[in-house]
Amino acid sequence: MISRPMQISTRIGVVQAIAGFPRFGYRGMILLRDAHRRKITRRAVFARDSWTCQYCGSRSNLTVDHVIPRSKGGASSWENIVASCAPCNRRKGDRLPRQAGMHPRRAPRTPGAEIFIAVAGENGVQS
Repeated sequence: MISRPMQISTRIGVVQAIAGFPRFGYRGMILLRDAHRRKITRRAVFARDSWTCQYCGSRSNLTVDHVIPRSKGGASSWENIVASCAPCNRRKGDRLPRQAGMHPRRAPRTPGAEIFIAVAGENGVQS
């Protein structure tokens, strides 16, 4: 499937997404952004996880949770952060998933470019 290019104007320049790869253009230069360098934000985590707690499925009172707590050596990376409702986050606490008996419904992963385009659109960026 061939997708149409979509442009979103930002304060810095123009973001163009073609076939899922965001390209940032500034004064004639186009740079491809690496997926592993995309900034982790609460809104992007919630959007990636469909605004749903990854432990119980609730859609209210969302927070972010480190699957493997930072105190236990867990990283602040896309592969270790999930959306969690506040009650589940408190119940899991500072424990590993197996210790708490709470495993995410889906394995956390780096989101595709469409998540960042959707979050940018929600924040009032014009297309």
